[in-house]
Amino acid sequence: MYCLMIKTIKNNRLKTMTAKAFEGFEEAYAAMREAIKGMALAKACVFDGRGNIKEMKKYFDYSIWSAKKEDYFEEWFPDFVKPMEYLKSLFLNEGEQTKPFTDKDADPMLTWRFRKDVFELFGDKEGPCNGIVPSIRTNLSAKDPNHCYLYIRDDFGNGAEEKDVNELYIDLVKAE
Repeated sequence: MYCLMIKTIKNNRLKTMTAKAFEGFEEAYAAMREAIKGMALAKACVFDGRGNIKEMKKYFDYSIWSAKKEDYFEEWFPDFVKPMEYLKSLFLNEGEQTKPFTDKDADPMLTWRFRKDVFELFGDKEGPCNGIVPSIRTNLSAKDPNHCYLYIRDDFGNGAEEKDVNELYIDLVKAE
């Protein structure tokens, strides 16, 4: 027996919570992937309707725009966009990249890494003191029958005063 739980939070307040039980892992995992894809294409919670995390996309787009003037842009760019490319392909279920990668200090506010089928992105370095404290963790690529998860806290510091912080928690766990 497997339980799929989906919880959305806005500004530290629970907005929605659903749970559904499944007999087998494959059925539960397929339902989880479909739920993520549906949310990503419907502007639901943290998503922009095109498979991107809203505030993350704004953050990276601004960083790319401002970096184009710099000399190091060409060598830095491929590593910089890997988190967005990986996550979008993961959310839309488009055969995501499975080759391990790290940020190699590509961003002064964030750290990201993908290794052993676990992706993590978080605000560190100078991020927290600049209001950039996102957290994204998932092991969907691992397809672990004991626990598959996707956690997103879309807090990239965009919008300053009026910003809302959206969070998404999806867990697929084996129930005894």
